[in-house]
Formats: sequence, C-alpha cells, structure tokens
Amino acid sequence: MSENAISTTLTRYKFELLLISIALAAFVVVWPFGEYPILDDWAFVKSLEHLHYEGKLVVMEWNPMSLTGHLVWGLMFTKLLGFSFLSTKIAVFCAGLLLTLLVYWLATRHGAPPALAFLAAVALLLNPLLLVHIFMYMTDVTGLVWQWLSITCLS
Repeated sequence: MSENAISTTLTRYKFELLLISIALAAFVVVWPFGEYPILDDWAFVKSLEHLHYEGKLVVMEWNPMSLTGHLVWGLMFTKLLGFSFLSTKIAVFCAGLLLTLLVYWLATRHGAPPALAFLAAVALLLNPLLLVHIFMYMTDVTGLVWQWLSITCLS
C-alpha cells in the first residue's frame, strides 16, 4: 500500500470518527432519555410492541408504507436492549448515524474530496429537519436509510 493510500485511509477514518463524535455530542445535548412518546411515534411503538411481544405485524390504518422496514429496524434494538421508548429512540438515532455515514461514503466513492463529503454529511446530520427526527421513533429517518442503502448498492 502506497503512502498516499495510507494517508487517504487515515483521513477517511478521521472524518468518520469525527462524524460519529458529532452525532454522539448531539445525543448528549438533546438527552432523549425518558419513557414517553413524541408526536405520533406512540402509534409506531404500538405496532412495534405487537411485533416484539407477539411476533405479529399489526399495522394501523393510517400508518405509512415505510413502516415495515422501520419495525424490523426497531425490533433489532428492542430485542437487544429491551422494549422501551428509549430503545426505540436509540434505534432511530443509530439509523440517523448510519444515514450520515452512507452520505459520506457515497460522496467519497464518487470522487468528492473527504473534507467536502464530511461537510455534506455534517450538514445533513445537523439539519434541523433530520436532527429533530433522529430522537423519536418516526419512519422518516429509517425510510431515508433504506433509500440510501439502495442507492449505495446500486452505485
């Protein structure tokens, strides 16, 4: 491996660690601990509760199309951490972190300099429209993650 390739790899890892650090700092600042729903996430948590305890997929009439992938994502965390509002918030926070890393990886894969890709990922992470959603169990963030995973696989 050449010296330039090693330098590029180290730079990439520094930016990825910095992205993770910024996301964790946002988590500490918001401090989303508490067993309470925010906005409509009670309905999604109710569907997750059925899936977690009964193994049944129960979808309410007005839930969005993206709920199934959202429930699968949430189920991984509730099985690992136990069923609670906090575990659902952690699940979506991790999805938001994955989304920002996917944006970074995809941008660098297509030729963006690591610093520019980092700025794009930070702009997404700290965007108030995303930041507010990564701390509640709504389908917005996981829906975006599934879309960006698809884009990443296709590129």
